[in-house]
Amino acid sequence: MITQTKKTQKSLILEDIRKLSNDSDWFKEQFKQLENFFYNPFEIWKNSSDNFKGGFNLEKIRSFDEMINLISLYYSELLDNEKLSEKMISMFGFDSERIKADCCYYPCSYSVKKIIEKLKTSTSENEKDGLSFDLLKQIRISPSIVPGDFDFVDFANKVNLDNLFEIQSQRWFKSPEVVIKVYYDVYEKKLHFGSLSSEAEYKTPSLLFLGKLKVSITQSGTKTPLLNSFLSNKKDKVLSRMEKEVRKMMENFYTEFLGKKVSISDIISGDSISPFIPEEDVESFVKNKVEELKVFYKSCMNKEREKVFDLIKSELGISD
Repeated sequence: MITQTKKTQKSLILEDIRKLSNDSDWFKEQFKQLENFFYNPFEIWKNSSDNFKGGFNLEKIRSFDEMINLISLYYSELLDNEKLSEKMISMFGFDSERIKADCCYYPCSYSVKKIIEKLKTSTSENEKDGLSFDLLKQIRISPSIVPGDFDFVDFANKVNLDNLFEIQSQRWFKSPEVVIKVYYDVYEKKLHFGSLSSEAEYKTPSLLFLGKLKVSITQSGTKTPLLNSFLSNKKDKVLSRMEKEVRKMMENFYTEFLGKKVSISDIISGDSISPFIPEEDVESFVKNKVEELKVFYKSCMNKEREKVFDLIKSELGISD
């Protein structure tokens, strides 16, 4: 066990993280910054026009309540199997369980459009059979469900493509991934939510990246626990889930770095912070990097030495 006299800056920071990860009142205070915001800390990943309903936009969202409502409404509609079944019966005349996804990518609406166009003009029975099979696969329909007298060519000539694209996206759960990055400020002992600009990262070397909170769903329909909390449309449940996940991030960070040796490259890449580097490593790094500069400096006359010194201060951002 580390005694008080032997505690380093690293151990003190890690101890703070461990203690705060068990402080529910501290978490409540941190989440207050999400109540209202000018720059939305939530980000949309994998957003495209091919997603269900074309995805959604966060530009006008300025509060946590609005964010919860937006996500809840969007994913509730995406996951509404009763309405999807009605759409299927209206379009195809039958419904079908989703066939298992056998690929890691999402089929696009453009592929469906190409199949429909080819079906309209195809004259070969073998080609029609192949195109029909491809269409069913694109919509995740089992061929065994399709009635024997279903006319794919007639379907291709009459189908509303926009409605077909919507069914495809819903059956594949094609939707954006909502992410919020979480940082811990070791000086302020506070959480920071949302991405940082490169400039902000440079000006805030005390920020530790803890991880990302994700709202998403897989091709098989598996929802992240955070998405489940948003679907409740209840702020207390969402905050409770967020607290649980951030708490776990902090616990994992504490465990990982307790015995991990941090390198200079970890600091430069932003994967760690300078207090976690052993003093001897800092000293060795600086000595190795300035050795040639030191020889040059000693070889200069006074005027040039002043110039070199001024350039060093300028490069390091040191003002008089």
